[in-house]
Amino acid sequence: IKMYDSYLSHDCHGHAKCFNVVGAAESFTCACEEGYEGDGKICTDIDECDDGIHNCPSFSDCDNTIYCKIN
Repeated sequence: IKMYDSYLSHDCHGHAKCFNVVGAAESFTCACEEGYEGDGKICTDIDECDDGIHNCPSFSDCDNTIYCKIN
């Protein structure tokens, strides 16, 4: 397998990014995208509204994304 082949045939979660490990022809690592947490092979949604980590102003509604809905 060439370096780019492992990148194309990775088993990362659908909400994760795959990164080749430099110097290792058949190695890669997975990292969950923003708004998700996990090991990259399993990523779960972070509910910013329930966790209270959103920065939405009082005149908007949190919608479980990194964005706020203006009322």
